[in-house]
Amino acid sequence: MAQKEKCDESFGAKLFSEGEPNQEWGVDQLGEYARAQHQVIVDGERMLTPAYWRLGRALELARQHLNRGQCGKYLASLG
Repeated sequence: MAQKEKCDESFGAKLFSEGEPNQEWGVDQLGEYARAQHQVIVDGERMLTPAYWRLGRALELARQHLNRGQCGKYLASLG
């Protein structure tokens, strides 16, 4: 039980700054905030997707140059 209490304390409203959702917000206000945050995520994904694709493509091409069993070591060397 103590572990759950610590977890609840960690994620409590105190982590949010002023203007962030709290217990006083109504459903409509929370819905608008949720829509806005979803749009931030979608916009971020649009910016990151090409980078993820290029990363994957580069690693796939590098893998073609490696012998069996070398790929894991290669990835580890890249961090």
